[in-house]
Amino acid sequence: MKRIDWQGVRRDLLLGFIAWSTIQVFLFSRSYLNLTTQVNPQVTWGDIWLRVVVEDVATVLAWTLLTPVILALARRFPVRRGVRARHLAIHAAAALLLCSAEILLDYWVARHTYVYGPFWPRHYWISLHYELLSYAGVAAAGHGMDIYRRYRERELQASQLETQLARAHLHALEMQLQPHFLFNTLNSISELVHADPDAAELMVAQLGDLLRMTMAGDGRQEVPLSRELELVGAYLEIERTRYQDRLSVKKQVDPDVLDALVPTLLLQPLVENAVRHGLSPRVAPGTVTLGARRVGDRLRLTVRDDGRGLPPEGQRRERVGVGNTRSRLRQAYGDAHRFELADAPGGGTLVLIEIPWRPAGPDGAP
Repeated sequence: MKRIDWQGVRRDLLLGFIAWSTIQVFLFSRSYLNLTTQVNPQVTWGDIWLRVVVEDVATVLAWTLLTPVILALARRFPVRRGVRARHLAIHAAAALLLCSAEILLDYWVARHTYVYGPFWPRHYWISLHYELLSYAGVAAAGHGMDIYRRYRERELQASQLETQLARAHLHALEMQLQPHFLFNTLNSISELVHADPDAAELMVAQLGDLLRMTMAGDGRQEVPLSRELELVGAYLEIERTRYQDRLSVKKQVDPDVLDALVPTLLLQPLVENAVRHGLSPRVAPGTVTLGARRVGDRLRLTVRDDGRGLPPEGQRRERVGVGNTRSRLRQAYGDAHRFELADAPGGGTLVLIEIPWRPAGPDGAP
């Protein structure tokens, strides 16, 4: 059961009290001017001031207490496309019930302040129009506040996604420029300069392409899978040159998913982890397998290596690339994604990601 937000209830009570007090003060002054400007008033202000004050105070208190209830209903049952008719019916029933209760309280107060109290059926039907209008006003204000709150949440989420993307770019660039990777790459190029100049030239070009693609982000949160695989391919080509026969790459990618949108720099840090921590520590040859296919309305991506696997349960520590990827997926898709890191059947490590299927536009944009 969802806990009651008492801080929010107190806030709504305060807002209701301020709003309804302001309205009743305005109506009170209107009644005063109406009475004092009559040419031949049949009653004096002294005859009715206590009755007016008591009724206005009762009205303010009643609607102050009803305001949090109506705002909660507006948040719980927003009038949106797809549920508009059902939620409107709920609001109509709630409005009739709450407004009838307020009219009954108003009638009880009037019976004790008038010399001759109002007649119930007539008082009810006359008051119902005003009370329903008040309910609609509070519900509309609640709906507007909910829209503004969701707008602010989307702004915050977009800001967090941009921060995560910037971190991913910086982390990817750091991974490429770290001394271990860069020195090994330059050493490999140095060894190939005399033995195989063409291969050395190719490796220099690959390193340049990798750094260019890593730094050339255009601010998009999502890119087509084909573009992400191109970046991963540039990285793996360099590593294959370094490790030679010790590293093999397999791609099990369905052609019809290449235009699917994925978060920028989603796969690259996971592939780096597979090479550096799964395959690099051992001498035997290893394989990195990339998989992508559509499963219903979801895109399933896998990164698998046949290396040493995950450390024992008590020694596991989530690495920066994995933690950043997990956080970005949570920010982008909420509960609509799946991220698993586990030992692969037969040895090694398997990363599995599922995200909603969304094809890219003609220009590769979302």
